Amino acid sequence: MKKPEETYLAAISQLLVEHKVIRSQSELNKKNFRDTISEFQEKAGLFVDGIPGKDTLWMLQYPRYINRERLTWVKCDADISSSFNGLPYLYLRSDVSYNYLRLREIVLAAGGILPTSGGKRSLHERLNQHRSSKSMHYVGLAFDISVSSGFFNPDEDPVIVVKNESKKGPYWIVYLRAASGEELELNATYWKSWNSREDLIKKVSGKFINFSKLAINHGFNPISPRPSYLRKNNKQYLSAEWWHFQADSYLIPNFSQFGIELLRIEGYDLDTLKKNEIIWQNRKSIFKKNWF
Repeated sequence: MKKPEETYLAAISQLLVEHKVIRSQSELNKKNFRDTISEFQEKAGLFVDGIPGKDTLWMLQYPRYINRERLTWVKCDADISSSFNGLPYLYLRSDVSYNYLRLREIVLAAGGILPTSGGKRSLHERLNQHRSSKSMHYVGLAFDISVSSGFFNPDEDPVIVVKNESKKGPYWIVYLRAASGEELELNATYWKSWNSREDLIKKVSGKFINFSKLAINHGFNPISPRPSYLRKNNKQYLSAEWWHFQADSYLIPNFSQFGIELLRIEGYDLDTLKKNEIIWQNRKSIFKKNWF
């Protein structure tokens, strides 16, 4: 597996070849990196500083996706029940859909279920304090477990949510009940109701699978709660984010841009992005700089 800096350099060098700044990817190295970037910037009419910032990365990447075949949206089945609210399916970007389908296949084989509140998010959905304006849902790289399938009735919920007591790893560890899972006793975090706003702990026993670990192994990473859940008073349940898993391993730190990832998917072009002012303003945001 390539180191992050090697992946970054390979991505930049490939684009510089396409722009005819260098003849082969092997020509680019750490020593000539800034000079080579400066050469591209001068050629593209950009500010010349040898640093691939948001404008330089956009000019490097955008031409690639004008005429290329786009990724598609794939409809993926999910599991529903009368005991909670959920959707029968979700949409994910085609390059990550296989991992989700394989993940659900493993869950079902173990005797569990994988309920969902959705994947793809429309560019026209309204924002609120619980939704990021640069969400991975927009670019088809994230799905949510049903937000009502756990956290309220740990004795019966198909999903059990546990606070990670270790300082390492994710904030939440999500377990699914499964007939052929491992016999465990878990310290479930729960609320009495959506508006109780108080974290309680209850020991629950049964057969479970560690969904968080399984998801990570399939490229879907959990995220931490938002500040409005972590605060002491007036905690907001929809900011808990225990349900959210995202395939950010498909992005390259300091290289991938929010708008470019949108343009890689069928149905999106510059005119589509311009129709949403916030999406358009965020189009050049760079992964691991100002995009999560």
